[in-house]
Amino acid sequence: AHPPPDPSASRAEREARDALRAAQEHTEAVAAAKALRDELKVGNRRRTAHDKTAEELHAERHGTVPADGKPRPYGWFEKHPLDGGAVPPRKVTVPPFFMDEAPVSNKDFGKFVRATYYETEAERYGWSFVLSSFLPEHHEQRVREEDNEKVHADPEAEFWIAVRGAYWREPEGPESSYKMRLNHPVVHVSFKDAAEYCTWVGKRLPGEKEWEAAARGGNWGSKTRTLYVWGDDDDHETASAHMNYWQGSPFPWNNTATDGWRGTSPVRHYPPNRLGLYDVSGNVWEWQRGGKHKERVVRGGSYVDTLDGSSNHAATL
Repeated sequence: AHPPPDPSASRAEREARDALRAAQEHTEAVAAAKALRDELKVGNRRRTAHDKTAEELHAERHGTVPADGKPRPYGWFEKHPLDGGAVPPRKVTVPPFFMDEAPVSNKDFGKFVRATYYETEAERYGWSFVLSSFLPEHHEQRVREEDNEKVHADPEAEFWIAVRGAYWREPEGPESSYKMRLNHPVVHVSFKDAAEYCTWVGKRLPGEKEWEAAARGGNWGSKTRTLYVWGDDDDHETASAHMNYWQGSPFPWNNTATDGWRGTSPVRHYPPNRLGLYDVSGNVWEWQRGGKHKERVVRGGSYVDTLDGSSNHAATL
């Protein structure tokens, strides 16, 4: 604020005072315009050390103190409890490669079997595992009476029951059929079966790094990778629109099927990821190259996995 004019001052004094006031107002306007320009420049470019406060610089260079007050080693990375990726994230080079846009369907696998008369390992062994909630109500009693033996479960997964005659054409055992599921992914396929199919079509199984690069659809960086194909939103409404997974408890007797499927779903039912690949999360696990015997690698999760890992695995990337 400027003082009121003095009526006793001469004309020259009043003119000098007005000129000084105008100069001050001009200086203030120039300073304000410069400050605005600097603010816009900072907003439109990457902030440098000159733009940051001492507290921001200290936090960047030394890190913030974790909530538990414990020190962290150099290179420490805060991992989300459901993140299935490598920790800390590391950059790898993956040469260009082609990948089928969807898992192998029953229809695809049927062409292979008819052309080669291939017999899967489940057929040769005479049995395969079936989720207990998909078996007939009196299955255990029937096995005891007709086959004179007890029901065997996987010692590491008690709800998976060994069923005689279960294989890809009869997924739940005798009297079940794949024929109404031609576009569903083929199941009861071992690593060897998958490799033989790939040889027949002139392809191969993907490596785990290749699969992850394709599944993440461009979100590869340590700061851009997401938990799920669609992002980090763990809302069931969002998730059920993007993948087939288990909803409800107790497992395996109650599946609310909010996503529309109690078991497997057609391979192109859900929207693809940014690279056009379907079912990279949920539906069925997918074999990868590498590993030996019981250490074979599978990725992608399946319809028996949950969003938060409360039953089986978390269906994350």
